[in-house]
Order: sequence, then structure tokens, then C-alpha cells
Amino acid sequence: MNPVDIGPRSVGEGRPCYVIAEAGSNHGRDLAVAHRLVDVAADAGADAVKFQTYTGRDLYSTRAPRFDYLGELGERPVHELLDDLALPREWQPELAA
Repeated sequence: MNPVDIGPRSVGEGRPCYVIAEAGSNHGRDLAVAHRLVDVAADAGADAVKFQTYTGRDLYSTRAPRFDYLGELGERPVHELLDDLALPREWQPELAA
């Protein structure tokens, strides 16, 4: 298999593992927390950090059943709950810098 270049790194057989840290939606829609997740991943030696960018409507129908097990929080439509967890696309350039 031929190596693939990711930025300054060459990835492939016989080369060091390329480590991707999973930040997901653990930022809580707080840009400072998202930056901290990137910093911690870099300090741990990760080569990249993966955030999840989506909208609730991309994942669930507006007619999807509610998550009753969440109690009062589950009274809101599922797509709205997910929107509250989503990483705003406007943050991507700043976090990638």
C-alpha cells in the first residue's frame, strides 16, 4: 500500500501510527472548552482531533418520538436536543488553526 500524506506526516506501512483524538460533542457548545480539548489532545501526542458537526434535523426527523427517559429534558423534540450539542460550523476554521 502506498503511503498517504496528511499535512506534514506520511501515513502507511512502516510509518508511525497517526493518532486521532475523539472530541465528539464533549465541548458543551463552549468554544473555550473546544479549544481546551484540542490542547489536551495535542499535549497527549495526538496528531489530529475529531469533532462531530451535524444538525439535529440531519439525524432525526422532526416527527421522531421524544426521549421520555430524559424526564423534563425529553419533552423537547429530539432534533432540538441534538442541536444543543452540535459544534457550530463557524467554529471549525478557528479550531483547525
